[in-house]
Amino acid sequence: DLSEEMGYESIMDSVSRFRQAATYQIRGTILEDFGYYVNVYMARIGGDNAYINADPVLKNTFRTNRGNKVYFDRSSGEIAYRSPFIDFRFAHQPVSWGLGSSGKLILSDFPEQFPYISLAKYWKWGGFSFLHGKLMAEDTIETVQVQKIYPDKWITINRLEFSPCSRMAIGLTDMIIYGNRSVEWGYMLPIHYFRAVEHNLNDRDNALLALDAEMRIYSRVKLYGTILIDELKKDELFSNWYGNKHGFQLGMHLVDPFKFSNLDIRCEYVAIMPWVYTHNYNINRFSTYGRPLGYWTGPNSEV
Repeated sequence: DLSEEMGYESIMDSVSRFRQAATYQIRGTILEDFGYYVNVYMARIGGDNAYINADPVLKNTFRTNRGNKVYFDRSSGEIAYRSPFIDFRFAHQPVSWGLGSSGKLILSDFPEQFPYISLAKYWKWGGFSFLHGKLMAEDTIETVQVQKIYPDKWITINRLEFSPCSRMAIGLTDMIIYGNRSVEWGYMLPIHYFRAVEHNLNDRDNALLALDAEMRIYSRVKLYGTILIDELKKDELFSNWYGNKHGFQLGMHLVDPFKFSNLDIRCEYVAIMPWVYTHNYNINRFSTYGRPLGYWTGPNSEV
């Protein structure tokens, strides 16, 4: 597939930008169980410099500046195999886990894409997913022959989803961010409880937990929500202690309300406490190349 895109945007103070892009895509299957996918995106953005840098398509992508134009490209890919026992993926593409329309607290496509391997298995009552990915750390102040040093940074995450009844689904997610070393073997076992593994590795990493649920109240009304726990101390649970770092998201989705066909209404509220997604060590921040892996506003925000 080949697609061409051209767009022009302008805001009230006479600042404008234009974008021209081409997307080349190849996809297919072999014997139905093996799939492949490649997507190459090449673009240029021109106009006011500040307005160019605010374009969300850029993210933290490497770019080349030529006058008042910015050139950049991006390649995504995936190799997938489905067996009777498990689904396997080796991919380099955007990934998102969790609920929410305005953004996701767990994993969102707000940051630049990153490579990962994943395993998944689904049953009638739910499913289990595992992902281990390579993130992009921020550079250190050290250099080698004037070249910046970017330390290794990783994410490991597993998720259990189940439906206690036909109208309700619940998800439990266990996440670890770690770095400054090679792949940790203990984090490569999909069915581990990663928070306990992190404790046994001398408590050097950033552990997060999340609980999300959605429930269909009526045939056209759905309520959903997510609680993200970065740190939690039971003795200080309802106090103003800075270490209780958490965020939550509540939402309601109405389909065809008041008998208006083809209309849907969604309302969401998100609150993220100060210091959520952060850590004592910069390498363990819940981010890739400075952009949050979770909800796009980051800590200390309300939407």
